[in-house]
Amino acid sequence: MEKRDVAVTIQNLVQFYSIKNGIDGLIKKGYKVDIYVPKTSDTSGFGKMFDSTYDYLISLNYTPFRESDDELIYKILLEPYPVDEYIKINHKYRIKYKYSLLSAKPNLVYGPSHNIYYDAILCFGNYEKNILNVYSNAEIIGNLKYENIKKLNKPETDKKVLLYLPTYGNVSSIDSILEQLQQLKDKYYIITKLHHGTSYLQDEKDRTNKLMEISDECYNHKTELAELLTIADIVLSDNSGAIFETLYAKVPLAVYSEDINKNKLDNFDTTQYRLVKEGYIPYTNHSDEIPNILEQALSSKYIEKQKNLSDELFYRPENPVGCFVNVIEKYLNDHINFDYKKIHDVLVNDYTSKVNTISQLSNDLSALQNNSENLARQIEEKNTIISYYENGKLYRISKKIYNLYHKIFKRSKKNG
Repeated sequence: MEKRDVAVTIQNLVQFYSIKNGIDGLIKKGYKVDIYVPKTSDTSGFGKMFDSTYDYLISLNYTPFRESDDELIYKILLEPYPVDEYIKINHKYRIKYKYSLLSAKPNLVYGPSHNIYYDAILCFGNYEKNILNVYSNAEIIGNLKYENIKKLNKPETDKKVLLYLPTYGNVSSIDSILEQLQQLKDKYYIITKLHHGTSYLQDEKDRTNKLMEISDECYNHKTELAELLTIADIVLSDNSGAIFETLYAKVPLAVYSEDINKNKLDNFDTTQYRLVKEGYIPYTNHSDEIPNILEQALSSKYIEKQKNLSDELFYRPENPVGCFVNVIEKYLNDHINFDYKKIHDVLVNDYTSKVNTISQLSNDLSALQNNSENLARQIEEKNTIISYYENGKLYRISKKIYNLYHKIFKRSKKNG
């Protein structure tokens, strides 16, 4: 098999921007880095998102692949989460890179299936490192997105620039905020950046169209959030990971959500819920109070608290790209604790075996239930036939014939 250095899987441009400078840094040092944008037959919108991402990377002079090669093995596979359902890539070490500085949806991101398979997980500060150490060896790196960030020109307006950053799905604030956004336009110049899911999913189209009508400017996943944060006076978000990008950039933040703890994982609360409770983020679940929480977020009290919080949550090395490359080189050069690796492999193999067993048992149970349902249907069909026979014409005719036979038989017996 041909050996190569690093494979990176990417499905959307939010992921790409989070790792781009790291990829470029590795290439600059002479390492072979292959980018994979998998294919999918999904028709909900993700297929189009994958294809759009692939085309955009081509336009940036990268050479991404769509399919894996069984004859290639990489020293490191970098993934945002396991993508085995789309593509399987041979590797020695599996490392998770994160495209959100902290997770706003722990029920989707902090579970075992998203983390246990990795030899290392790249984190942006001690808070998350201490959480994800449960599953793997968490490594702290700096935020790669702000290296040589392009600063945009502020809109020509006397209004404050409000950057609205909603998530998608059932925890999005879009549906319940539209009327209030329209009213906020009197005071704020509103820029909206759509979640990459909102940009492409078919069932999010109505939301997209309504937001585009209301917003002064509206952007999809091709625009880098870090760039938009350079022109924002204040950010309004909901249950989006953009909360933590905003805190990192030290832009005043307010949050509106009907349920800020909707994405808790068992008894593990969302981080935004905790930060609201601790008084760091102005929050409301009533849309008519949004003007008030925006005013609070712009006060010196909250601005100072959020700046201090930002420095507590996130690691800021002088050279984030160099920090990232150093961590990757550690694995490229096998400078790791192999006893840890061996025990972690035992854990992964045991977990995988149990997951496969549960899956097989579920399939077997499903097959038994289907067989049972088929038998029940067959019995019902037979009962129907019997019922039809007993109550139908055939039964009445046969009964008449039977009675007639007995009359004739008795008469002949009597005469005999």
